[in-house]
Amino acid sequence: DSISVSTAATGATSLMATEEDDIETGKMAKRDGLVKSSSKSMPTATATVVGSIPDADEHAMRPRSDRDLAAIVNADNLVEAKLVEEGNRKPAAKKKKKRGSKKVVTHPDDIQDEPKRYCFNHLKRRGCIGLIAVAIVLLIAIIVVSITVPASRSTSSTTSAALDGGATTSSEIPVQDVETTVEDVAEAPEVDLTPPEEVDSERMAALKRVIQFYDITPAEVFADSSTPQYAALDWLANKDTGSSYSMADDVRILQRYVLATLFYSTRGDNWENKYNFLSEEHECKWFETEKDWILDMSPTTHGIKCGDGGWFDFEESDDEHIMEIRLESNNLDGQLPSEINALFLLNGIYMNNNKLRGKLDSDAFDIPNLREVELQQNDIFAEIPTELPDSLEKLDMTSNRLVGQIPSKIWTLENLSYLSLGNNPDLTGSIGAEVDQTKLQVINLNDVDL
Repeated sequence: DSISVSTAATGATSLMATEEDDIETGKMAKRDGLVKSSSKSMPTATATVVGSIPDADEHAMRPRSDRDLAAIVNADNLVEAKLVEEGNRKPAAKKKKKRGSKKVVTHPDDIQDEPKRYCFNHLKRRGCIGLIAVAIVLLIAIIVVSITVPASRSTSSTTSAALDGGATTSSEIPVQDVETTVEDVAEAPEVDLTPPEEVDSERMAALKRVIQFYDITPAEVFADSSTPQYAALDWLANKDTGSSYSMADDVRILQRYVLATLFYSTRGDNWENKYNFLSEEHECKWFETEKDWILDMSPTTHGIKCGDGGWFDFEESDDEHIMEIRLESNNLDGQLPSEINALFLLNGIYMNNNKLRGKLDSDAFDIPNLREVELQQNDIFAEIPTELPDSLEKLDMTSNRLVGQIPSKIWTLENLSYLSLGNNPDLTGSIGAEVDQTKLQVINLNDVDL
């Protein structure tokens, strides 16, 4: 019996050991399967095993009751729960890390600290291309201005030096500038003079004596047949067949001579309108009247306007003296002759917007009754005449080539109310303190070297 009991006990013990081995093998297989599945889904997750698994040699300490078997199963379940929890938690942490890493990579539009780099890396954008185009245009404009302005300044200063007759040598002045200066000062128009065999020498001599008596033209000028003064004398003596004046009528002789000199000096054959100049009509009829019915009902006279200004009492006519010369925008090309100051009742000279050039004599405006001078928009290469009448009210010589200094007498003219000398960069001077005593209302000295 004891043997059978011992054998039964041994069999039972063996059976329980076998069952425990099966349970242990299933537990290990289940754990290995869980760890493998967890490692496949989350490569970076690690499993921590809580507790220890008894070795095969410790059979004496293994639980043999059902309660102990239940405790082992519960422990296994706890391990599985821990593994699942850790496997689910660590992948979530990695996802957060990935989302955090995405925030570091931003679109270039979000970068505000590097606009230049963004612009040059995206030249196809319209804004960048437009800015580059504007910058190139501005650069070209600056280069052109920097080249043009010094050249024009140097040319004007060289021309001024040539006019002043200073000590400038020919090597310092370009040949072209010298030729231009000589042409402006000395060029005379070509005139068909009367052949020598047809000249009325007696009449010409008589007319010359009248002109020289009033000291209008020097005798040496008449000695040169290429001058406009000689051409005017030739016309007056040999071609003016329709004249009705007598040799004793000095006023008519002088007026026709001065107007003929102006005609030849400014190439009258090329005028846009001759206004009957050098015709057999009375010189006071050398004009045309234009009336603007839309803007102005009063007529405008172009050419010669006569009157007497209340100085004389003529029996036949009261308009024997020239009062105004209006030849605006009429293609006058040449020099304004100083003989014009012989018209002692002249009130106005209006020859703006022409091609007047050359010099002006210092007494060109020395006319006792002169009130207005309009010579703007010409090419007059001269100094402002210094002998100015006190009657002068308006002087406009804007946009010429005036040189020298502004005459100091301008600031002492009590009746002067309008002065415009702008756009003459070679003109120098200053505004005199006497200006407060004048009637000046308009002063234009733009682009003048004050």
